[in-house]
Amino acid sequence: MYLYFIIGRPDEGKSYFIKQYLKTNKNSPCLVFDVENEYKFLTSDKSQRRSRDIDLDMKKFIEICEKKTYTICVFEESTGYFRGNVGDKLVKLIQRRKHTKNTFLFVFHSIHSIPPAIIDFASYVVLFKTNDNLVQVKQKFPFLIPYYLKLQNKPLHSKLIISVN
Repeated sequence: MYLYFIIGRPDEGKSYFIKQYLKTNKNSPCLVFDVENEYKFLTSDKSQRRSRDIDLDMKKFIEICEKKTYTICVFEESTGYFRGNVGDKLVKLIQRRKHTKNTFLFVFHSIHSIPPAIIDFASYVVLFKTNDNLVQVKQKFPFLIPYYLKLQNKPLHSKLIISVN
């Protein structure tokens, strides 16, 4: 039902945030596209309520998510998979979330790597420090500038949770 963008440079705590989110929502089924094998506490048996996909096929993962309802779907390492190119299936998946009651979490390493085609659907942005520069943020998503600037003087693992709509 919600769409989260978790954005931050490596080792800022993005995966930790997601693991805590999954623990908080432990009764919800979840699927994780587990690129770096970080979610070993979940089974790789996709028929289970809480599982991870370690086959690393994004198209197949999206197809699995299309068939789910009331499920948390985590797209780890989205930076490497979407790079501005978002297919129609993913946009449709995101658009249908209110009907399917699915929640999606997309993990990006930088603000400038988020495809503009999907940011408009965001419910929340969880922003950690990034390696973006101010010009990149201004060009891509100016609404994030005050939050980006606020994080610059914060310690490692600091985050801001921004309600977008």
